[in-house]
Amino acid sequence: MKYKDFREFKIERTCNKKLKRYKSYKKYLRKDFHERCAYCNTWEHMIEPLKFSIDHYVPRKVFKNIDKTLDNNYNNLMYVCPKCNREKSAKYEGNIHNLEIKNNLFPNPVEEDYNEIFFRNEYGGIDSSSEKGRKMINELKLYRPLYNIVWLAEQVFTVRKKLKKKIKDENLSIASKDKLKEALLKVDEYYIYLCELLKKCYENK
Repeated sequence: MKYKDFREFKIERTCNKKLKRYKSYKKYLRKDFHERCAYCNTWEHMIEPLKFSIDHYVPRKVFKNIDKTLDNNYNNLMYVCPKCNREKSAKYEGNIHNLEIKNNLFPNPVEEDYNEIFFRNEYGGIDSSSEKGRKMINELKLYRPLYNIVWLAEQVFTVRKKLKKKIKDENLSIASKDKLKEALLKVDEYYIYLCELLKKCYENK
């Protein structure tokens, strides 16, 4: 059952330059994808200092002997977390001889609205009511409890922001502010715990 939209923003490509190396696009991709994984939507801040990577949507192994320009084609590059990068790897379905930036195993997150394909269920897990959505969930193992933890950490982060804002309210009494500060300490501890748990999950191959 749908509880919440999968993502709260639209991905738009912002780089108008032609760069020599695909790795040089990383800062632009980071901005385009709002510092989140193209596929699972994990926010990179939650797993720091682990690094996000650049994924070739049409994998290098597929195009290397057919169209090498795809290696440095900005439109073929995605910003991804370590888990999705590892699981997607060289998985591909389609006809590379059509010379299209298309991979039938994975809906293109720039061209397709992932909110039309995926949603968060009542447990915070990544879910889908479409065949292609369920197929991608299986291919990338997005059914893992890891992604429920990601969702929970985001909810806790939102609570932290609200508490910090409320504490700055000049109309609040000192006693009320003290209680909010106590609550914030507990929420901070829980958030740190969740982020540490996420890092361990991402490090586990």
